[in-house]
Amino acid sequence: MRSGAVAPRAMLTRRPPAQEIKVSAKSTTKTVAGALAYLARERRSVRIVAGSAACINTALKASATARRYVEADGVDLYILPRCARAARGAAARGAAC
Repeated sequence: MRSGAVAPRAMLTRRPPAQEIKVSAKSTTKTVAGALAYLARERRSVRIVAGSAACINTALKASATARRYVEADGVDLYILPRCARAARGAAARGAAC
């Protein structure tokens, strides 16, 4: 490729879609942390879906625990919290953060 030329779209690398982990009221911190640590070691991005305050609490605790699990492997695990309003209707049960 010449200097200053734009790379064709086929040559651009694309990130795989984020793996989604749903945290429920029955989820344990250790289980969620283990799943997060596994995916972090595989260098995959993760989207955690939690619908209630208890679920969000479990997800945050699991993130902190997973960070300790992977720090010896040289992986820097970080989270970017974001809240989204759930759509109104029969399928909606609350906000997802």
